[in-house]
Amino acid sequence: MPYSSRLKYIPDWYVQLIAESLGKRVNKNGDVVHNGLTPVKALGASDQHTTLQLFNEGPNDKVITFIRVGEFDTSLEIPKIFEYTGVGYLGGKTVNSLINAEADSTLVSLTDNNRPTLTLTIDKIDEYNLAQLLYMLEVQTAIAGELYNINTFDQPGVEQVKNYMYALMGRAGFDGSASYLYEKLNTEINM
Repeated sequence: MPYSSRLKYIPDWYVQLIAESLGKRVNKNGDVVHNGLTPVKALGASDQHTTLQLFNEGPNDKVITFIRVGEFDTSLEIPKIFEYTGVGYLGGKTVNSLINAEADSTLVSLTDNNRPTLTLTIDKIDEYNLAQLLYMLEVQTAIAGELYNINTFDQPGVEQVKNYMYALMGRAGFDGSASYLYEKLNTEINM
């Protein structure tokens, strides 16, 4: 749950990394384990009004990971033109201070509800810090795979779908799979 719109695609990437790397049917010993986490992406502060209800009061089976930015590139001030509205108190404050207040409030709310959280803070949004963040998340995922005793570097469930698609589209070498697929599809349709 990054608290910067400039990091809004990090959750998409992380969901793919976690799901593909840790979602496995068998472990390294060949035992059926059906391992995996179900990642949910979120972007602070906008998703505080969508997924936060689930995170606070739904199943307690998630670790909410905050990504904070230490130093923002800009410091846009909120104009004092809303003084006669419900948001007039924000006039003169910066957007950055508002975003940080949103993150702090969300963190305390989750803590009040005994929800596990993790906060990662990068110094600023630049190539160096983003590379460090992505690399750290990749290494963390590889270590988790070792702890689960699974191969984080294969994707048999994805390959199966690709091979079926190749067969249905007539790619050479996948002819046997095509007849199997048509038989399965006809069985499912006629049930």
